[in-house]
Amino acid sequence: MKPAVTVPTGEVVGIGKLKVFPTKEFPHEIPTLSFLVAKAEDGRFVASCLQMLIDGEGDSEEDAIKSMERGCVGYLDTIFASKKTNPWEVLLELFTEPLGDYWNAYKTMQINFAKKGISTSLQTVLEKKIRQLEDELDKYKNNKLPPSKVVSYQKKVA
Repeated sequence: MKPAVTVPTGEVVGIGKLKVFPTKEFPHEIPTLSFLVAKAEDGRFVASCLQMLIDGEGDSEEDAIKSMERGCVGYLDTIFASKKTNPWEVLLELFTEPLGDYWNAYKTMQINFAKKGISTSLQTVLEKKIRQLEDELDKYKNNKLPPSKVVSYQKKVA
């Protein structure tokens, strides 16, 4: 049995990608965000965005991911609406900030998936999701916050 992949918030149970799509109200192309989900000792789940340093918690993996997604989208909306800072400078600082334990765990999980023949490539997944989202974007025209979608999430395989 191989040792568990852990981070300070718990045992890593999955990794994923989050894409925030540009819209008329939020016309910014944000690079794809990486995240991991850990199960804490108390049984709750924590989803952590590795670039934006935003966590979301929940009783399930899905709840934690949704919480993190809302936090990321809300933060992006806030920094782009602010007139006091340059949002691109803020993002660059966040994206270049080291988060060693979490990135190492993410990369270990990618290798573990690759060993089992499970792809973590986004190209095919994104192409399919983009086609689906293009059909759904009309629903968000009157929504102030930009639409986002978890485009990839792989659970830990035993």
